[in-house]
Amino acid sequence: MSASGPLATQNFYQETLIWQKATMSSAGSNITAIIHQYCQFLAAQDIRLCRANVALMTLHPQIEAIRFVWHNSVITPDPVPSPTMFYRKVHYLDNCTIDEAHLTTGAKTSIPFMKSPFWRLVEGEEFLSYVITPGTVHEYAVLDDLAKVGATHYIATRLSGKEAYISLVSDEVGGFTPEELTFIKISLTALSLLIESAVKDLVLDTVLSCYVGYSPGDEIKQGNIRPGSMIDMEGAIWFSDIRKYSTHSQNTGAVELAEKLNAYYDIVVNVIYAHDGEILKFIGDAILAIFPINEAINSEQVCQNAVAAAMAANKALKDSPLNFEHGVGLHIGRFQYGNIGSLRRMDFTAIGNEINIASRIESQCSTYKLPLLMSEKLVQTGNIPAQCFAKTELKGISGEFPLYVPNFS
Repeated sequence: MSASGPLATQNFYQETLIWQKATMSSAGSNITAIIHQYCQFLAAQDIRLCRANVALMTLHPQIEAIRFVWHNSVITPDPVPSPTMFYRKVHYLDNCTIDEAHLTTGAKTSIPFMKSPFWRLVEGEEFLSYVITPGTVHEYAVLDDLAKVGATHYIATRLSGKEAYISLVSDEVGGFTPEELTFIKISLTALSLLIESAVKDLVLDTVLSCYVGYSPGDEIKQGNIRPGSMIDMEGAIWFSDIRKYSTHSQNTGAVELAEKLNAYYDIVVNVIYAHDGEILKFIGDAILAIFPINEAINSEQVCQNAVAAAMAANKALKDSPLNFEHGVGLHIGRFQYGNIGSLRRMDFTAIGNEINIASRIESQCSTYKLPLLMSEKLVQTGNIPAQCFAKTELKGISGEFPLYVPNFS
C-alpha cells in the first residue's frame, strides 16, 4: 500500500469496519469462514499471506482448544499424531485450505504447544516478529519448516478480549512492511470481535448438546423453554441400568466408582449415538435414550438400530475390563418430549406410558439375569428375529406382558 500517515490510518479503520459488517452478515458464527474472509481481506489490501494460524482456548467440557491453519493454496495437510486430537476437518474455499482441529484436555500444556511461539504469548509477550532466512536454524522449529516453503516473515500476537492467538506468515520479499503491520494490528480488533461472538455461539451449541442432548438443545435455542412446552414424538425407547449397582457403590471408593461409571458411559453412549440414538437422561446408573422416527429413518429401521445398539453395547462391555453387567429394555411407541419443572428449575425429558413400559421391561432383565429384553411391539415393528421368552406382569401395566429375546448372538 502506498498511503501513509494519519489519513491512511483513518482509512484503515474505515476499510476494516466495512469488512467487519460484511463478514458478520455473510459468515455469521462460522469461524472457518471468518478466518478465511479475514485472510482474503488482507490479500485485497495487497498484504501477501501464505499462512495463518488461529488457536482458540474454549470453555467446553470436551474441547480445550480449537486450531485453524489457513493456507493460500490447495494442499493436503500433514497428519497430526496428537493424543489430544478430538476432531479434525479440512476445508477448501476459493483455492485455499483451512485445517480445523479440535483438541481435548491437555492441548494447552502439550509439548508441541509449549515449544511454539504461541507459548511466549501465553507467558505474557504482546507481539512477536521473526524474519525467516533460508538455511538458518531459527529459534523455533516451525520457522525452519516455513523457511523451506519460501516464507520470509512470521508475526504472532494475542487476540484481544479472549484467550486466543494468531500468527500470520508472509512470503513477500522483505516480509511485512511497517504500514502493513499497522493495518494488521487495526484489523485484528475487528477479527477478535467476530471470533469472540462466534466462539460464544459454538460453546452454547456444544455445551447444550453435551449436557441436555441435541434435540433438547435445539428446542432451547428455538425458545421452547416454558414449563409444559411439549412435543409429541414416536420412536424406539431404550432404558438401561447397571446390575447390582448398589453393591458396587458399597464396595468401591467414590473416586474409583466415578471413573468406572464414566468408562461405562463412554462405552454405552458412543454405541447409542453410533446407531442414530440420542441420550435423554442419566438417572444415577440408568440411561434413558431414544431412537426417533423421522423423515430419514422409518419405524422398522429405528427398531433395528436400537437392537443393534443393545447388542453392540453388551459385547463392548463384555470385552472391557469393567466388571459391570447391565440390562437393556427396548420398546417403541409415542411419548411426550419437552420441558417440565417449575420456574426455578426446569428440565427436558420424555414422559408417557410407553416410557414407563420400557423402564418396566428393563427391570425384568435383573429378574431373569438377561442383558436384553424387548417388547412384542418393537419386535414386530422392526421384524427382529426373536422369540418370546416369558409372559409376566409389569408394575402398573394390566395383564400379562410378553417379553422377547433376540435369536441372534
